[in-house]
Amino acid sequence: MSDAFNERLRLIRFRRRREHSKFTQELRIIPKWLVWTCVTLYIIALIIGSLVNLHGIQTGGDVFPPELRSQPVLATLSLAGAITAVAGPMLLPEIATISPGAIGPICRVKAL
Repeated sequence: MSDAFNERLRLIRFRRRREHSKFTQELRIIPKWLVWTCVTLYIIALIIGSLVNLHGIQTGGDVFPPELRSQPVLATLSLAGAITAVAGPMLLPEIATISPGAIGPICRVKAL
């Protein structure tokens, strides 16, 4: 049993070394509907956040960030940056499932 298991691990490591897949090829595994759903939700979040922030500036309500109340363009850009910063890591679970050999030499770690 031990020999068969070691042989299987050797074969897996051999295939991993010989595999020359690219990151873009690995991204094709993610369904298109999921990618478009994430992009659509991101754009909707940007639109809603910007409209709520601009409404707060016009009516004297709450604004993000409060320091930029007198500068609506910078306030809207900073809110868009915050939404982007939160939306970015949402894709990491999908990217983390990609095999380490697909990303390139950056992720290759030599075993001791």
